[in-house]
Amino acid sequence: MIESKANYGPAYRAATGGTSVKKWPEGAPFPELRQWSDVIGLTWIHLTNDQQSKNLRWMFRRQVRNDDGQDIIGYVCEQENRGQAKGGDASGAKWQAPKWPGVQFTPNDVDSFNGLLGTPNASGIVWLLAQHKAAMGQKTIKSITVWYDEQVGAYAPSMLFEIGDA
Repeated sequence: MIESKANYGPAYRAATGGTSVKKWPEGAPFPELRQWSDVIGLTWIHLTNDQQSKNLRWMFRRQVRNDDGQDIIGYVCEQENRGQAKGGDASGAKWQAPKWPGVQFTPNDVDSFNGLLGTPNASGIVWLLAQHKAAMGQKTIKSITVWYDEQVGAYAPSMLFEIGDA
């Protein structure tokens, strides 16, 4: 299983200042590996042998904090009447995912599943599977589970992706 909380490329981090103590040197070139999907894919391949690299089964996107991801998760859960409306004058998504164990979506839930694939947090996984077929085999996302852990504090839903052979 691979867990990921943030997936900012070097160019974005340099442009926004990021949270790093050391800033990217002005005018310095960026590494050729710019995408989260490449960094995660090559790390997975490096840490596994040829057989193990084909056995990726789960990816976990912890605490989705971006507005687009939260809005889509909220919209999908509202359409499925799962979760609950956010109280008060909450900004961003007006609906939130249910608490653990959350709700699972499969390709049979066409609109909801495809909507979740459109989140920034899922698109990197789609690219990972598409770009690293040679090492990982032909993979697909079999299900996406979304939930909210109230122990975290501020609302930040999580996503669990079940990966399988295509």
